Amino acid sequence: WDNDWDKINKQREEIQHIKEKQRLAKLAKEAGEEFVDEEAQEKLEKSHNQWVDTHEKKVKASKADTSKWDNDWDKINKQREEIQHIKEKQRLAKLAKEAGEEFVDEEAQEKLEKSHNQWVDTHEKKVKASKADTSKWDNDWDK
Repeated sequence: WDNDWDKINKQREEIQHIKEKQRLAKLAKEAGEEFVDEEAQEKLEKSHNQWVDTHEKKVKASKADTSKWDNDWDKINKQREEIQHIKEKQRLAKLAKEAGEEFVDEEAQEKLEKSHNQWVDTHEKKVKASKADTSKWDNDWDK
């Protein structure tokens, strides 16, 4: 047995120190006082003060890389015109509704008529009967 007596004595002192703290805390509690452990309080304050300056530091502003911005102004202006056109239609529809009139959007009406006319003749056409390809049938009854 190779005992490290320095280490053992150090641990014994730590244990005695902890027991002394517990004894003082118990006495303070019995007396109705609040026991404040100085070491624990120091550790607590140290941990609280560790992050104090984070927001006080000056933040470095980074510049945006404008070389990656490739704006297609033709496309943007076209979309703006479409938005203005839609808003104008909505405004006219609102005015017509307030006046008690029925608002008819010409573009929407054209699309509606086109789609109705597209499917008008589907059932009127004579269906072409397709003949079955009997050569592909496998009905060899002699097997």
